[in-house]
Amino acid sequence: MPDDSFPPALHAWEQTMDRANAAFERQDIQAEEYYRQALEIAESAMVVCCRHAGEACPAYCDAVIAAFVISHHNLAGLYRQQGAELLAETHYLAALKKVSALCEDDSLGDLPQLASRHMTRVLGEYVSYQQLRGRYSANPGQGDILPH
Repeated sequence: MPDDSFPPALHAWEQTMDRANAAFERQDIQAEEYYRQALEIAESAMVVCCRHAGEACPAYCDAVIAAFVISHHNLAGLYRQQGAELLAETHYLAALKKVSALCEDDSLGDLPQLASRHMTRVLGEYVSYQQLRGRYSANPGQGDILPH
């Protein structure tokens, strides 16, 4: 698969995220729709990376994984701001589930290694979210995350 087919997807994602972030800053209801569009673009690009794992440009796939995670986290942040905690958690978990699955799939060439680079952020965001909700607390003696 030629690498020149990839940049348009990321370019479209960036443009959509710029519109979403601007709408979010204005507290415009359109932000949710833009964030959803950005997620759809990232999901489509993710499918291409997975389907062509052995041929796809690693730098592109790394950027696609990041776009996917950012899209879910931005939607989660929007829903948190709106008080829609269940929707927020759904997006944190969707990012966690997909990145975890990529990390474990050895048939995907470089994707597991690329995905593992994003796992720290995905886990960190989810744990921070849970801590803010009061569901988990860090055990400083052992570094564990334990439910209350």
